[in-house]
Amino acid sequence: MASSSSNKSSIRSVPIPSYAKEWGKNVKRPLEAPSDLDAGHIALQDIFLRATADGSEEFVVLEACNRCRALELKCDHSLRCSGCKDFGTSCARMDLSCRPLQAVLSATANRTSRDPAGSVPNSNVANGKAKGMGKARSTGTR
Repeated sequence: MASSSSNKSSIRSVPIPSYAKEWGKNVKRPLEAPSDLDAGHIALQDIFLRATADGSEEFVVLEACNRCRALELKCDHSLRCSGCKDFGTSCARMDLSCRPLQAVLSATANRTSRDPAGSVPNSNVANGKAKGMGKARSTGTR
């Protein structure tokens, strides 16, 4: 129990990064991860609370990086995500905006439920209509 309360106070003592402060004046760190959301791939230090227009609070995270978005990978939403770090590339984003955690997790769940293997085939490729998949052309003259 003592370690649990010391973890809570230690996460609260970590300063809010400047990019997160731009999401609103009431951005703060949560005491613990949201219990109703499966956010296991996102570290608690990368989850923030932000006040909404109606006065409630929502969990928010940094937008996914460009590489994870393009490849439809599960981004961990840290400033330098582990996927880019492991691949040895820089971790870039168009901007440092936030996104509600619920939306991130819903999109991830939808993406992985479409195909058990985790890949999402393009419907045009599956139908043979993708660019470059037309009729074979001969190299001879017409």
